[in-house]
Amino acid sequence: VGLAHYNSLGTSDSGLLVTFGGGADFQWTPKVGFRADIRALALHDLLTPGWTTSAQVVFGATFSF
Repeated sequence: VGLAHYNSLGTSDSGLLVTFGGGADFQWTPKVGFRADIRALALHDLLTPGWTTSAQVVFGATFSF
């Protein structure tokens, strides 16, 4: 099992976008596994000050060659 963390800072049409998240990798065999990521997206709207936050869960199979 491996653990991955990431944070990013970017922009969108509406303003500043911040992504916080973490994920885990689970290996069934040396070449096949599963990855799950949980992300929190925070968007700062330049027209109406304040932060809007939403969460995502992303998952899928991983393969090594």
